[in-house]
Amino acid sequence: EVLTHDGTDFDWAAAGGGGIDCDADSWYCRLGSVLDHNTTYAQLDFDTVVKLGSNVTESAGTVTVGTAGWYLIECNLVNNGDTNDTTDVFIRKNSLGANELDNTALYGIHFESMSELQYVNQSNSWIIEASANDTFDMYGYGEWSGASAPYTRSYFYGVRLGA
Repeated sequence: EVLTHDGTDFDWAAAGGGGIDCDADSWYCRLGSVLDHNTTYAQLDFDTVVKLGSNVTESAGTVTVGTAGWYLIECNLVNNGDTNDTTDVFIRKNSLGANELDNTALYGIHFESMSELQYVNQSNSWIIEASANDTFDMYGYGEWSGASAPYTRSYFYGVRLGA
């Protein structure tokens, strides 16, 4: 397969035609607020949708894919400089998995509480198989920062790699 660009978006295509519409099966959401804080386990709401493909929907941080296949998904979280709270966040498929004790969740992002922890980011990537209408979200607790300078952004994105 080769990556092609038609001037508006990128597509993976087999040499003889066909391929994947990466643009339609992708999303990019980020945290738009300066700070967000979950004191107990809860779903993260990446409140600023930067890009949403035509085969994907998003509501309050939950992304629903419309096409079956393998997805590359990444989440990046940045802690604030004036906090050293522990952060523990997991990716969930179809709302399954509440924490590390539930083996239906995939391991995510973890910061331990320590005084030296300032303006640190951590990301994690997964390749996950999905059926049409499966959902993905990030679930956990902690404190992370959004789009206010000088903080790096916290984001959640995905793209379908193939069938």
